[in-house]
Amino acid sequence: MKKSKLYLLIGISLITAIALGGLYLKGTDSFKSSISSHSLTSSSDQVSASENNELVQKLVSDQGNKIVVLNYTDFKLNQVSDVYSTSIQNKIATILQTIKNHRKYTLTDPLLVSDPFLTNTTGLYVHFTTEHPSKISYVVKASDYADYNADAYSNKETYVTNHDFQLLGAVAGVKNTITITATNKDGSKETKTFTYTPPKLYSSVANTYKTSNGTSSAKLSNGLYTVIGLQAKNRATYYVDNNGVIRGEVPIVSYNSMRLATTQDGQMYLGISQSKLAKMNRFGQITQVIDLASQGYEVHHDFELDSKGDIWALATSKKRYEENKYTEDQIVKIDHKTGKIVKAIDTQKLLPELYKIATGKVVHLSDTKIGNRDLMHFNSIQLVDDDTFLLSSRETSTIMKITNINSSAKISYMIANQSVWQGVGNYSNLLFQKVGDFIDSAGQHSLVYEKADNLGDGQYYLSMFDNNYGLMDSRPSFDWSAYKAENTYGITLSTKKSMYYKYLVDENKHTYTLVSAFAVPYSSFVSDVQHLGDNVLVASGQANTFTEYDKSANPIRTYTLDGEAHLTYRTLKYDFKNFYFD
Repeated sequence: MKKSKLYLLIGISLITAIALGGLYLKGTDSFKSSISSHSLTSSSDQVSASENNELVQKLVSDQGNKIVVLNYTDFKLNQVSDVYSTSIQNKIATILQTIKNHRKYTLTDPLLVSDPFLTNTTGLYVHFTTEHPSKISYVVKASDYADYNADAYSNKETYVTNHDFQLLGAVAGVKNTITITATNKDGSKETKTFTYTPPKLYSSVANTYKTSNGTSSAKLSNGLYTVIGLQAKNRATYYVDNNGVIRGEVPIVSYNSMRLATTQDGQMYLGISQSKLAKMNRFGQITQVIDLASQGYEVHHDFELDSKGDIWALATSKKRYEENKYTEDQIVKIDHKTGKIVKAIDTQKLLPELYKIATGKVVHLSDTKIGNRDLMHFNSIQLVDDDTFLLSSRETSTIMKITNINSSAKISYMIANQSVWQGVGNYSNLLFQKVGDFIDSAGQHSLVYEKADNLGDGQYYLSMFDNNYGLMDSRPSFDWSAYKAENTYGITLSTKKSMYYKYLVDENKHTYTLVSAFAVPYSSFVSDVQHLGDNVLVASGQANTFTEYDKSANPIRTYTLDGEAHLTYRTLKYDFKNFYFD
């Protein structure tokens, strides 16, 4: 090909890229250097790192060996909410593809882009091809931090020649030495080592959690602890490894992510504010934003996906709030394809007699909630099947099963101390019978539904974080003496001790039995539990700590926030298989 034709082709490609998104590259490996084999010399391809605005500079870095940073100056990205725009995200994806198409990248000369979608402060987008099908692993080393090893997920097939993945693990604000290894089917290997210094964490928290080993020598589960709802200066969701090092940070707009829910197409949903849910792919691109506020609702605390991928979320009706200050007493179903609310369940229609007597307003919570009418305060939802879910109500210290949720929802049963529902309509008829002597859960959070092989039909386990705290502003004269007369292993109500609780529920006998319990760090609000194989993860939100326990409830390791924050909503652990990792 003649040189003039070659210049013309490259020029057209560059103009196309500019027209599509207004993005260029900057940094030590600019767009110019990434196609240096074509001798492109346009000076407009390079801009100073400082030309990106303040927000973007907090989310990307060009410090390292041939690290590419996109130029976002043509976008109005003044706050994190601007990042969560599918229009902008699609343009970034188009530019990224344009860059990839300019030339062939290899392991010895890969494409390395710092947090291109601005959704993981320390993340790197990596692309290259290999001559032979290979699987990819990498190790991240940083002075004074433990090494981080991972197997990258590039494709459904383990051995491939085209490799695209998001590299997690770089430590914020320090120099990381990263080695990528390509292993062929015959066992032969090829490596590439480079350095990368990401920006400091957007939320301004420390890079590590303080850790302390417990009495158990059991092995920690694999995965990354996902810290959700840490009330730091700027809101974010964090990926924390077993050594307590933050290996990823997802900035969000406000509130908390609630959970990360994997979708059938290999992406995941997370909350980014009380009004919006976002869908993210494994590269960090936001592919969908669901706006609930424009449909008259806000989401809170929790959501779940059914077998079709539709979303059931705990919600507040903006209309009911504006009219009567009712809050956190609705459940909505969202069509995952359209993002539209297709079903709303109003608790007042299920429990009208409660709403007649529970007329008190919030006086004990945060200033923004003072004066609200918080009769239920739902904080956890667990789908049993596509037409049934379980709810946890903190305000009434009640667990309830709701059936026929897609048509005429009704309460199947409730689990609570009988005193809560005594004299409230005929709702005490819905209560299951307690078997054994123990204190009923009070202000519980984070239900975990478990149908075990050793149980019969109609039997299952329900685990939870029992906050063991009694508060009912909606009925300020409620008598807690029935709770105070009970105890579990000597622990009584509101004695600055919370508990892990596990009930055996028998729907045939209409009973519930406490089969496992142990004391955990106290938290009157928030917090969660999660089963990780034989281990149990317990997060005490107001203590800003989480602990992984072995099958005998002995602590393996405890992690505590290094710094100050009012609370952390919950911590869950994900292995991110077939998402970030192979």
